[in-house]
Amino acid sequence: MAACRDRAWLSFSGTPGQLLEAVRKWAKRAGLPYQRFIRMAREEAVRK
Repeated sequence: MAACRDRAWLSFSGTPGQLLEAVRKWAKRAGLPYQRFIRMAREEAVRK
C-alpha cells in the first residue's frame, strides 16, 4: 500500500489529535477507512 509505504507519518511532529487528523486525511487520499489504514500500516511495519 503506497500510502503506508511513503512513511510520511513517521516524521510527524504534533499532538496525538493532530496525528489522528493527519492519518484520516492520508487514509481518505488512499480511499480507505482510517482504521483499515492504521491496521495496514501496523501490519506492514511488523512484517519488516
